[in-house]
Amino acid sequence: MTPAPSAPAEPRRAGREVELSLVITADDPESVLRRLARLREVGSYVLHARGSDRIVDRYFDTPDGALQKQGLALRLRTLDGETLIGLKGPRRSASTHTEDRLELERPFSGEAVEEVRRRTGRAGAAAGSTDADGADPDAVLEAALGVGLIQRRETVRLLRDVADAREPSGPVLAELALDRVRFEVGSREVRHYEIEIEAKRTGRGTSATRAIAAELVTRHPDELAEWPYGKLPTGKAIEQLLADGKLADLGPDGALTPRAYEQIRRYLERASR
Repeated sequence: MTPAPSAPAEPRRAGREVELSLVITADDPESVLRRLARLREVGSYVLHARGSDRIVDRYFDTPDGALQKQGLALRLRTLDGETLIGLKGPRRSASTHTEDRLELERPFSGEAVEEVRRRTGRAGAAAGSTDADGADPDAVLEAALGVGLIQRRETVRLLRDVADAREPSGPVLAELALDRVRFEVGSREVRHYEIEIEAKRTGRGTSATRAIAAELVTRHPDELAEWPYGKLPTGKAIEQLLADGKLADLGPDGALTPRAYEQIRRYLERASR
């Protein structure tokens, strides 16, 4: 079978992100992820392997959480030796578990920092004066936006391109990512296993995203569950629950267990009220 063409590797500019996430709720999530990684078809769609990435994400906010209050998430991502600056906005609709939100991602530069500053409305360096060349990105963000580091995590991501089974060499409709996530919480490491399905086209891509997620949950009801929370709030919930001594039920390698996910879900549901 001829592989479908890979999605463009160039970072996205400002646009809409439409994705859906599932978590692996099993006592041995690593074995489940490996089994899912062998899938080549899901329902009426085919999956073409597209390699893997190692991603380091660092998230930033002000001491009083000003960006979170606006529904914004600011990050620096290191991928293939390049640093990218990203800004995600609030969901366009709260009536669906599917993420549908503004997303900006660009190579880190003074110009990109200024665009983020304009979009967030943050005071700081005078417009056009941000000098990012050769500077420490964290220090640049602190000076330009008044923000500091709030979360660091590392993700090993297995990538799959999604195409219609009737035209397997046709356009890429969506991207499926199998993520092994390692949150750094103080001196501890917590492991989170997640599947993200992101539309690469409007219409058919969005339909494929929803259909694949539904099919996977139907096939694996005891191992997969819809997860309407991003990695940032998930990590913050883990941090708070650990600080409160309420997240002791972790696997021997720090992996989240089904019981731990229920604790995190309840915490995030209360926080959203």
